[in-house]
Amino acid sequence: MIRRPIVLALLALLAAGLALAACHKNPASETPVDEHGSPVYVDIGGGQFKLTKAYYDLALERAGPIFRGQFETPAGKRDYLDRLVYEAVYYLEGLRKKYDRKTEFKNLYNLRLFQGVLDEFRSDLRKKLVITDDQLRAEYDRLMKGKAGAKPFETMKTAVRNMLEMRLVEEAYQAKKQGLLKDWQIKYHYDLLNRLLPSKPNPDDVPRLDEVLAEGANGYKYTVGQLAKRIEELPEEVKQRLRQPGGDAKARLEFVVGEDVLFTWAVREGLDKTASYQLRKLIIEVVILSQITRAEIIGNDIVASGDEAKRYYDLHKHNFTRSNGQVVPFEEVRAKILSDLTEHKRLDAMKSLAKSLMAHRFPTVYYEANIKKYLIGAPDAH
Repeated sequence: MIRRPIVLALLALLAAGLALAACHKNPASETPVDEHGSPVYVDIGGGQFKLTKAYYDLALERAGPIFRGQFETPAGKRDYLDRLVYEAVYYLEGLRKKYDRKTEFKNLYNLRLFQGVLDEFRSDLRKKLVITDDQLRAEYDRLMKGKAGAKPFETMKTAVRNMLEMRLVEEAYQAKKQGLLKDWQIKYHYDLLNRLLPSKPNPDDVPRLDEVLAEGANGYKYTVGQLAKRIEELPEEVKQRLRQPGGDAKARLEFVVGEDVLFTWAVREGLDKTASYQLRKLIIEVVILSQITRAEIIGNDIVASGDEAKRYYDLHKHNFTRSNGQVVPFEEVRAKILSDLTEHKRLDAMKSLAKSLMAHRFPTVYYEANIKKYLIGAPDAH
């Protein structure tokens, strides 16, 4: 005989289970946070990936100040959120297929980690910026004064702010780099360049990996081995460009060393230990593995045909007119139309497959209450 208290306990557990199930069937009212307290916008794959407010805010930097305006409206924010969800889905699929073991992934990841520390410094500079209305007005005048059809200042204010922000950050970035090069008394060993990039290679005169290309105060050294490792991590198309004759080898060395000096300083300052850098590392991993996964699954076979380009041209001739009203001939815009249509077809294929993966392999839950409160309903949250 089952006792009444046990029955009541079972009923209570059952009721709690039903309530929990009902809640997850309708997540619109849920407001979860991750282990760091950041509100979760989207859960992908039953907890395999949590797309949080902190992740979204930092990932938005990738859009760049000039292009960020398209993601400032509620519809634009939702669009960018969806893009990040699709990216995360391909990332999870890449982990499942073990594409993260590919040499291509490892090389790009190491390369981007280096750049990620420098991005962390840029982000720090951006946070410290104070831009006044007078500066905005002056920047607007500099960019737009005298231009026919220029939009009013108030209409362009956000775009002008973004462009001014980008310029001021880059100026501060370069100033810091030049200051470090001077303070650290960096000396270049240009003689090694002739042995690294000789017109007639001599195997017996190839520099050792431990030979120093640049050195300075504070024990700083940049060796042949460091440069070789950096080149090895570059994508193949970049390596091909470096192998081409011509170009200023001294200028290239100075640029590489300058970036490395700034990186070394940033690491000594602990910019690779911040919470935001740890999140930046995850974003770097997601971006690279997602790109590799899409390339592996979708490939480059999806291309627009000449007939599709011609049909598009015939339907949109009004978009291909010169200032004098004459229509631009199809052959002049054929390559551009083909490129744009191919990009759209690949984007559609990417979205379609991502949605299929979300439906069948990585169940995805949008927490609308968090999205409305912290993203759509808070335009100044970023």
